[in-house]
Amino acid sequence: MIRAKLDANESPIDIPLAIKEKILAAARDLPFNRYEGPHKEKLRALIAAENGLSPDGVLLGNGSDELIQLLVLTFSGPGKPVVIPTPTFPMYQFVAKQVGSRIINFPLSPPRFSLDVEKLLAVLEGADPEALLFLCRPNNPTGSSIPAGEAEYILQRARGPVVVDEAYAEYSGSSLAHLLPRYENLIILRTFSKAFRLAGLRVGYLLAQPQIVRRLEETILPYNMSLFSLLGAWYLMQHKGELLAPLGEIIAQRQRVAEGLAALPGVTPLPSETNFIFFSLPEPAGPIWEELKRRGILVRYYPDIPELAQYLRVSIGTEEENTLFLSELAAILKARSRKGCSPNR
Repeated sequence: MIRAKLDANESPIDIPLAIKEKILAAARDLPFNRYEGPHKEKLRALIAAENGLSPDGVLLGNGSDELIQLLVLTFSGPGKPVVIPTPTFPMYQFVAKQVGSRIINFPLSPPRFSLDVEKLLAVLEGADPEALLFLCRPNNPTGSSIPAGEAEYILQRARGPVVVDEAYAEYSGSSLAHLLPRYENLIILRTFSKAFRLAGLRVGYLLAQPQIVRRLEETILPYNMSLFSLLGAWYLMQHKGELLAPLGEIIAQRQRVAEGLAALPGVTPLPSETNFIFFSLPEPAGPIWEELKRRGILVRYYPDIPELAQYLRVSIGTEEENTLFLSELAAILKARSRKGCSPNR
């Protein structure tokens, strides 16, 4: 039985029932026998206005995953390089591998997993000055952001597309959207799945200069969005203030969880600008992850990444879920220390 689902960085708070009812009531009037019609353009215009752009600088996707696939298909291909600072969101590498791109993983520097910008630019230059580059800002799973000034420096030096994934921008309060008029190579990804709480309807979008969007539109599948997803996202944008109001509480809970983790022997949480915390353990994470799972608490484990062997990522849940997680983790670590499992006891 799942007692706390803290492994997918979802919002712990569902959409208010009153907004759900408005969406469902409006859905009764949708022509289910038709494709997207004007609904996609309405949402596109609303997103553009929110970001001070024209609608032709916005592209909608069936989740940002579809847009990541579209970017790799458009700007890379078999044998062409894609540069990915790692560890990061695995979808970049997953899609690049499918396409047959030449994947160049650029390791972030522990213990804070910081980005060495000059070394990254040297790798870009050596691979292909016009290589596709992905930057997750804030980064998943580490939770940290490359400073805006360093990101702009990369934009100035890189000649190829620089994709800045801002899936968690609402939590960090920092975006590079204001740089779009200045840099043709800047492409920003956003999602409704995190702060807007719409993970189940799969809506993402991309911001870029219009000529970039036009090029992407040559590759994207037609009718890629469902009417209901478009309607849901449009209504959430209409209620943006209400939807984002709980961010302060989630950030407060993030601080509480970080302090709780730091109080545990041998546990080190990394600073986070997101709705999750990445933390190291005093021993390999696998057995602890398994025991948390056995107790009904799901967190993220990285068995296929050797350098993350002692790390877990926990999403911020409700106050009750966070309390349960901290309590159970403390009990597990205490029991393992008594048995002599921890090398740092």
